[in-house]
Amino acid sequence: MYERNVDHCEVSRYVREVTIKTVKFAENSDNLDTILFEEIGWEAIASRDSLDVGERVMFIPAESVLPLELSDALEVTRYLSTGRVRVVKLRGNRSEGIIAPIDIVIPYLDKIMKWETPPTVNMRGHHVRDVSPYFETFYRIPNILNEPYLFKKGEAIFISEKLHGASTKAGIIYHPLQEKYILYVGSHNTVLEDEDDVLFWQVYKKYLLDSTGASKLMVGIEFFGEVFGPGIQHFSYGRSVPDLKIFAALDMRRNYMPPDTLYSLCVNNDIPVVNFRKLLFSGDIEQFREYASEPSEYTDKHIREGIVIVSAEDPNKMAKCLNFEYTAMKNRTERK
Repeated sequence: MYERNVDHCEVSRYVREVTIKTVKFAENSDNLDTILFEEIGWEAIASRDSLDVGERVMFIPAESVLPLELSDALEVTRYLSTGRVRVVKLRGNRSEGIIAPIDIVIPYLDKIMKWETPPTVNMRGHHVRDVSPYFETFYRIPNILNEPYLFKKGEAIFISEKLHGASTKAGIIYHPLQEKYILYVGSHNTVLEDEDDVLFWQVYKKYLLDSTGASKLMVGIEFFGEVFGPGIQHFSYGRSVPDLKIFAALDMRRNYMPPDTLYSLCVNNDIPVVNFRKLLFSGDIEQFREYASEPSEYTDKHIREGIVIVSAEDPNKMAKCLNFEYTAMKNRTERK
């Protein structure tokens, strides 16, 4: 049976027309070609001599969920789990999506979804309805493979390990109608009431209150972090209870803080924060793939999920790069 549970998912923004840049023989195969593209950094596999340099095609990246009618038209239904496109390694070659004829895909663009794993019970809760307009949702970080020209060669950047958990946000933010500062805590998309069984409030009280019970947060600054550990995703990082690391913050002008400023602020106020490494971009996104595949800084129990890249010049400019071995894992979960 073809099941497609996508009620909680959004339409994919990254199914797009692309131009074939390179066609080269795939490794360890007499009948496959590796395909590279002008506009994106993904790699794909195609039958030998079936595509030409300069040809325009549609690319459907991994983690897209196809409607049955489209997967049947592309003759890939039997390869998909619940309609979901997966990253695979074929004889040592990266296959990170589906190449398809443009005319076949176009009618289904608004039905191709971006997969997200549904939240567990303790990630839900009662929503706060009257929220300050200044308490914002974190920027949806693009995959660098979707936007390979985001950073310039020689640009100073910070990288940090991308943790495999659930996004949270917290801040003491001014509400203009109520004319006061209010503490808000929530998930990526929601602001939640303070209830004992809500994961994000449990984590806030454990890591973001000092010994007197006062908040460690600075008034007017919104913090974004990752909750990770047992029961959050399929990586536990060797933790026995949920952990927290802050990875970004909005200052009082609603600009993202430079990573080095954020790090100092968190360390000086005993707020858990990810480690940042500063370097120069080589101009080749393979540099990011290499860093993404390094061992995790936070556990020796499993591989690293990937990295987050932030421009040192403009901290509002960010991207992520996932470890290929992670994306190729079966039964992995994927939440915001």
